Amino acid sequence: RRFHAGFGVAALPASFVDVSSGIASAVSGLDATESDLVGSGLDDGFSLKLFAGWRPFPEEVFFIQAGYAYFQLDGALEANDVLTLGLIDDLSTAQGWVELNTALHAGELELGFRWSVEDVRFRVSMGLAVVLGSASDVQVDIEGLPAAEARVAETQAAQAVDDGFTGSGVFPSLGFGVAYDLRL
Repeated sequence: RRFHAGFGVAALPASFVDVSSGIASAVSGLDATESDLVGSGLDDGFSLKLFAGWRPFPEEVFFIQAGYAYFQLDGALEANDVLTLGLIDDLSTAQGWVELNTALHAGELELGFRWSVEDVRFRVSMGLAVVLGSASDVQVDIEGLPAAEARVAETQAAQAVDDGFTGSGVFPSLGFGVAYDLRL
């Protein structure tokens, strides 16, 4: 009973994504404007993970676990916000959107505590996920921007996002779980 394994599904609300992208932006050296855009551009997401863990002391509630995590992050920015980055300099103002979808693959290490009160099980933890790979898709829909330039901007933006995540992709995690033991 000192070993455990499992899987998890989690929602990543905008506030968590904002804090995580802020930390990643700071580590990667983005300036304040770029950092704000990364945070506001990623609205929400979800995570799937597989993990295995171990309690080093049989009488203790402390555990260590490692695993694989998949993060899906989605969002959109208004065209004028994207223009502040300077990637597209032909337009001084624009109408439209830039949509971003990013899939991250990460290794995860977590430390935490598990305990029981009668048949109710509790778990709190904190950890770090290190991005191992990133695959981003950017769709540019800006009025007045020629299609060829939009495709170039999409490719450059997707590469910049992927480089940013893999170059500085360390995400903190906080976990809390409650379960009821049915004793089946």
